[in-house]
Amino acid sequence: YEIKECDWSSDVCSSDLIAVNALRAAARFSDGRGEFTRLVDRIPPALDVSDMIQVAFKMYGLNMPREEIAALAKTVCETAREGDEVASNILRRAAEELALAVLVAIRELGMEQMSLPVSYVGSVFDSGELVIRPFAEAIVMKCPRATVLPPKFPAVVGAFILGAKEVGWRVSGQTLMNIKKGLPRQ
Repeated sequence: YEIKECDWSSDVCSSDLIAVNALRAAARFSDGRGEFTRLVDRIPPALDVSDMIQVAFKMYGLNMPREEIAALAKTVCETAREGDEVASNILRRAAEELALAVLVAIRELGMEQMSLPVSYVGSVFDSGELVIRPFAEAIVMKCPRATVLPPKFPAVVGAFILGAKEVGWRVSGQTLMNIKKGLPRQ
């Protein structure tokens, strides 16, 4: 079975949501309502401005493109890797939302008691263990027979497979082996 319950364009489990939560956390700290986070120092330079006031002007005055806001997810990841608890919690909550989307699909398919592989794809998972671990823990907690595995191929290969199926091509095991041979080693 292939479950595509949540894509990165949705507001529930996207880089956008991570970025928005980071902006909220930084704004809350800078105006005295929230706990300390290095995001308050990391977000302005990521947006080529000097401080959080300028961040607000840029966001609301210039009507920032969604992609530019979503790009802040990388800043959140970097800040979490530096030990910032607020940034780590933002990523953990995003992972739990992703897991919840998968668990809903598993439940809808009546597969809760089955041994099944679960994998992941998307730029948020580039955060590594900061996202993958809480994602896997949330899946296994509710579906103990599930096994969370890394993807066998990069997302572009998945896009190729879907496109090939759409036009009626058969993608054989040999085709996949040839693709794998041609990929750069990681």
